[in-house]
Amino acid sequence: MYPKEHIFLGILFSVLVFRFFPSIGLIGFLLIFLASFLIDVDHYTYYVFKQKDFSIKHSFNWHVKNIGVGRKLHILHTLDFLLVLGLLSILNKYLLYIFIGFIFHMILDVIYMYLVHEVNDRYLFFTSWVVDRGR
Repeated sequence: MYPKEHIFLGILFSVLVFRFFPSIGLIGFLLIFLASFLIDVDHYTYYVFKQKDFSIKHSFNWHVKNIGVGRKLHILHTLDFLLVLGLLSILNKYLLYIFIGFIFHMILDVIYMYLVHEVNDRYLFFTSWVVDRGR
């Protein structure tokens, strides 16, 4: 899913959450919204480490061109990371808002990957990446 779509759907989701749970306040609203698309920073960092290039435009084009070409490790998108974040969110409401934004993003990604038949495009577990690297 493209960044514009994540931003648009993220704002809609954040507005709905705020509407039904106004007690999250402006900070909660902003954290959910920002987390719903800024999670994709790991796509950029993956590209930087892989290609040794800092261009955001090149990173975007590279990811579009390489959909379905090998499995990629987007660390913030792994279930291991989300589990740790979810556990930490028990201790801090701001982490909970970030967790909610990340989960919303991941739901959109899973739906998108299923629709375009690219479910195996990335590692869902950091641990499976570690195992693959050890082979």
